[in-house]
Amino acid sequence: MNTADIAVIAGAVTASLGLLWFFFGSRTAAHVAERHDDVQKVTVVLSGGYDPQRIQAVAGIPLQIDFDRRESGDCTSRVVFPELGISRSLPAYEHTTVQFVPQQVGEFGFSCAMNMIHGTLTVLPGDAGSALLDVEQGDPVDVAATEAQGNLALVAVFQKTLDVAHLDVVVAIVGAGTEFNFLDLDHFLL
Repeated sequence: MNTADIAVIAGAVTASLGLLWFFFGSRTAAHVAERHDDVQKVTVVLSGGYDPQRIQAVAGIPLQIDFDRRESGDCTSRVVFPELGISRSLPAYEHTTVQFVPQQVGEFGFSCAMNMIHGTLTVLPGDAGSALLDVEQGDPVDVAATEAQGNLALVAVFQKTLDVAHLDVVVAIVGAGTEFNFLDLDHFLL
């Protein structure tokens, strides 16, 4: 193995690690929706992306998501929750409230109309209602419910990591300048 082969392998490994960090290492914690008078409320700012990107709410309690759009690009002019059947126009430099009652437990993606900017809504079971911070009564966050949600996200990360790891091996083998002598058809000519 010469210096060029080592350099190619090192480059492939570095690129693979960079991709893994970009897609899986830069996750932020979910922002828990606050309860006000039996309604869950959260504000999402749109300025080059969704902030926060991850929202946590409880099933069976009305949820109001206030989208504060601070830009005028076409990409973020609409928010779409495909699994929930919700699509709403978001006028530039305005607040738009999307209100619904989450019925199903799980993770639901939302994105712009071009599917380039993404966020995630995590809906916990209805009995986890005490897990949300009640602004008026000052109840603490239920750590067990938050930990359970974190474990579900961990399973998804492992599954995605396995898919990416398979791709990394292919990149490393091809990137190492592997010779494919078995494809040499000159020896098979009659």
